[in-house]
Amino acid sequence: MFGVLVVEDKDVIARLLATCVTGNRWLTLAGVAATEQAAIDMAGRLSPDLVLLDFGLSTATGGFDVWRALHELERPPDVIAVTAATDMSTVERARRCGAFGYVVKPFTCATIDAKLADYTSFRRSVMAAPTRADQSAIDRRFNPRHRSCSLPAGLLAETLESVVAVLQAAEGPLRASTIAERANVERGTANRYLTYLCDQGIAVRVPEHGRPGHPAYLYTLSPSWTPEPDDTAS
Repeated sequence: MFGVLVVEDKDVIARLLATCVTGNRWLTLAGVAATEQAAIDMAGRLSPDLVLLDFGLSTATGGFDVWRALHELERPPDVIAVTAATDMSTVERARRCGAFGYVVKPFTCATIDAKLADYTSFRRSVMAAPTRADQSAIDRRFNPRHRSCSLPAGLLAETLESVVAVLQAAEGPLRASTIAERANVERGTANRYLTYLCDQGIAVRVPEHGRPGHPAYLYTLSPSWTPEPDDTAS
């Protein structure tokens, strides 16, 4: 079992995250903290394997202040960022800090469940690995996103490759309608694949500012993702 510390200052979200943790049979809820100091104290006392860390907290840098403190622990935990921040500077900073995952608020339970399943699968594979590793195994350890995975029902590897190729070729973030046109798929189909890519940390969704009416979003590849042959394996 892997212990998880939830760090979130909004009670409703904290309870939702805690429910997701307890719903995974490989995880146990180590605790819930609502402030930076409580998070640091509990992490030092409980030694969690994973921290679901809200970047917002009470200050703009609160989440990163906690992260710095976590890195100073004798056994630093893994971190999945849970935040409303979609600016690329924050995404890139999280990547440089070594985040295992990045979840944008508002999120669905399915998104959190998928990230937690991804984490437990990776940690279990590491624990079962030999005490010595070749270069490919070491590369996977240092970048856990470089691993093969099965696509959910209804998603095709060929279509996923087409959507990723459009994002790779783009000079900047694109609307879903533009991606659908360039990938030669329906708009609804493009949205399903873009949602999957965002859930996997391969793509990120950013607001399109200055457009009247309902909120609109643009999509781009995550700066933390680099292509490998197994990234779109079925």
